[in-house]
Amino acid sequence: MKLLLLLLLTTLSPPALAAEAYVLNKVTVTCGASESCRTRGARFRGLVGEYRSLLHLKNTLRVMASDGGYKNFSYFIEEAGAEHELHIDFRMKSVISEINIGFTDRIIEVDPAQLLNLREGEFFEAQKLKENIQQLNVRLGNLGFPNNSHSYEVIDRDDRITINVVVTLGKPRIFKKITAATDSAYLKQFLRKKFLHLYNKPFEFNKFKIYLDDAQKELFDYGYYLLGLDFTPVIKKDRVTLDIKVSNEQLYAFDFQDLPFESRDVVHSLIKDLFRKYKRPLSVNTLKATLQEHYKDRALLSPRIEIERSDYPNRYKETL
Repeated sequence: MKLLLLLLLTTLSPPALAAEAYVLNKVTVTCGASESCRTRGARFRGLVGEYRSLLHLKNTLRVMASDGGYKNFSYFIEEAGAEHELHIDFRMKSVISEINIGFTDRIIEVDPAQLLNLREGEFFEAQKLKENIQQLNVRLGNLGFPNNSHSYEVIDRDDRITINVVVTLGKPRIFKKITAATDSAYLKQFLRKKFLHLYNKPFEFNKFKIYLDDAQKELFDYGYYLLGLDFTPVIKKDRVTLDIKVSNEQLYAFDFQDLPFESRDVVHSLIKDLFRKYKRPLSVNTLKATLQEHYKDRALLSPRIEIERSDYPNRYKETL
């Protein structure tokens, strides 16, 4: 009899102790007449249903409201007996519907939309606009127009923002000359040609940095495996001289004989990767060890590797 009673209590205990579900019967949303209000209001109305607890409902609401864009957000729950009604009151931030940037004195090559880190369709943040306007002078200066000036206005109609910016670029800084501290006639000629099409144009700092990085990659492929290039713009009034610093201008070439299995390009790429890795002249021992490991992986266990080095001037009188 005691055993039956214990079994009966064990069977009945879980339902007796189970927490009652929390049922949300209705959701009322007050938020204005904007499109974003209607969209988010419809989402919140979908909260009607059953929850594990009141805390579960509040956490669900918190997650849904975490996507931002609100000027303000509040809610309360009204209880009438077993009925629960959720009242939500919020206002959305205005949306940027249009950004206009005009120039009074000249047109620049850069897309004007790239001058501001603001995009049409995003929520309007007054502080973000202020920061963008403060940075506008710096951005235009980097494009070669340090004497720029600007004004702007913000028009708010029915929670839709129009931003109008008027820019006067002013007198530009012009790229006029290039100098390169190197004894290599080839390097000097190469660098002059690289920047030739930019002469007598506004000095755009980032564009010159990109071109210099590109020049370094091209010269690496030519054989300047350790070359370092950097530049300093020397500014005198509205004229710019590009002073290029050159370092580690050793020039290398490799010749291969009796290569097993594969073309010279495969082994040459392996050696160039070593220069990228170590960023210093390679010793004979380093080259041999790398090539032996390379052929060991291809089941050639005892390759005979001989390396000879010679220095001589090439047709540009560079020491190769």
